[in-house]
Amino acid sequence: MELQLLLEFFWEYPFEIEKNLCMEVRKVKKFGWYLMGIVPLLAMLAIQFFGSVLFAVGMVISQGSEAASEIYTDQIMGVMLAIDLMCLLISGLWYYFLAFRKNRQVEMRRIKSFSWKTAAKILALAAGLQCVIQVVLSFWNLLDPAQMEEYAELMEESGITEFTLLTVIVVSIIGPIAEELFFRGLTMEYLKRTEAGFWVINAIQALMFGIAHLNLVQGTYAFLLGLALGYLSMRYETILAPIVLHICFNAYSVFMDPLFEALGIPDLVYNLGCAVVGAVLTWLALRWIRKDTEKVRMLVTGASGFLGSRIVRAYGDRYRVLAPSHEKLDLTDAGKVQRYLEKNRPQVVVHCAAVSDTGWCQQYPVQSRSINVQGTEHLAAACARMGSKLIFCSSDQIYFGSEVPGPHGEEDAVQPAGEYGRQKLEAEERCMAICPDTVCLRLCWMYDREQLSMKEHGNFLLGFLKSLRQGQAMVYPVYDFRGITDVCLVAEKLEQAFSLPGGVYNFGSANNFNMCETVFRLLQSCGISTERLVGEQEAFKERPRDIRIRTEKAEQFGIFFPDTLERLTEVLREMLSRR
Repeated sequence: MELQLLLEFFWEYPFEIEKNLCMEVRKVKKFGWYLMGIVPLLAMLAIQFFGSVLFAVGMVISQGSEAASEIYTDQIMGVMLAIDLMCLLISGLWYYFLAFRKNRQVEMRRIKSFSWKTAAKILALAAGLQCVIQVVLSFWNLLDPAQMEEYAELMEESGITEFTLLTVIVVSIIGPIAEELFFRGLTMEYLKRTEAGFWVINAIQALMFGIAHLNLVQGTYAFLLGLALGYLSMRYETILAPIVLHICFNAYSVFMDPLFEALGIPDLVYNLGCAVVGAVLTWLALRWIRKDTEKVRMLVTGASGFLGSRIVRAYGDRYRVLAPSHEKLDLTDAGKVQRYLEKNRPQVVVHCAAVSDTGWCQQYPVQSRSINVQGTEHLAAACARMGSKLIFCSSDQIYFGSEVPGPHGEEDAVQPAGEYGRQKLEAEERCMAICPDTVCLRLCWMYDREQLSMKEHGNFLLGFLKSLRQGQAMVYPVYDFRGITDVCLVAEKLEQAFSLPGGVYNFGSANNFNMCETVFRLLQSCGISTERLVGEQEAFKERPRDIRIRTEKAEQFGIFFPDTLERLTEVLREMLSRR
């Protein structure tokens, strides 16, 4: 007994050290991202300071010290325009390379879906917020008239209160866009990487936005506006939404404030009107915006993996996708899993996370089982309590070891030969026992046209193309029978699985041939020589692997996948035609 405990200690000790080290590294990284969240503010202030100094020095040199001060004051809007354009250029390039470029397709889809109705709702919110902030300023004037007087003088000296074309361009267009890129773009992007909650991130970026205005009065209402801008960025998931709100908000000040001043409305009437109109309009606008952006919440575990990353990309603009890292959602901790689901309340949970390396599972069954079986069980229990629809990504490896030759149906008796297959089968059984509405999808080997991460491996199509391009021998086993599925089709058809009744479903492409013959026919169909194709005779010779699937059950619900060879031929021809 003592010997067994000693062996377990020496087995677990290195893993505990590695786990603790990783936790310390994550803390340092998180702190680093918080620090990076301050950098956009510092960068904007630096541009404004050095830009102002540069223009002042230039005027002193060209006009002399006596005339420079007066000329600088007269041309303050022109100086602000030049500085704002510098801010816009730097923040735009910075945001493009940091965030926009990697999500370009999704971001462009969101921008294109931005309608005039959406803009009208944001305009209503801008008007409501302006009224609310007018009330805030009125209270401030009662509490500290001297501070408000200083603020009014500052606004007048800056030229913002003058109604000119230049003021409209600087205050209502260039300035808001640049500030949104700095704060709702860059600052929020860095803070998101800390994996803090939304309202923590939103409060920090709003505080940065307030500080950027460098005076207490304007900084206070800028903080309140920043909260609304951050909320809008989260709801619409595009930088365009806060840009539109900011432009509308500033334009209201430029156009409407002079109008109300000219009308000579008594202060009491004006403030009461602002309070009522502001409260009603803000409440209605937020309600409209919430309804406009309400999406089904989809939790994707293993979101950085081969399948998970494609699912996030495919559904990111139509669902509110939750894609937590392992640190944020540790599946081995039942309490953390339950708390995460209680906090985020996803309607659909797509469980992709797994230790999928069959060799590693065979070598380290205890460690892999903690994720593949126990982690799945924890998730199923949480889904059952929360009423979330669980989609469990299982595997065709369950059929490896069956005495009956394929193709296999879901009801076939199975006795998996490998540890990975056994773990997936046990996970299915536990899901169905704990959460009977679970949809277990037995997936095939998948491929894609591109590699999204350096960690990805085993992509059949890219490996095939590499051998083809480099003139290498193409070696494929003759005793390995399996389907191979386009991962893009799996992600596309996954949505149909959300409405399936609980149960097990084969989910992928069927195949009638072994791997070597599949490749042989693929080469022939694309007019490529087969002379470099070699049939591997040793792999699975003692026990042929036949894990081909039948898909009639899924087809009864309108879910159809093309045959392996048919889809591979179509994709390969498409890729070869681009070269």
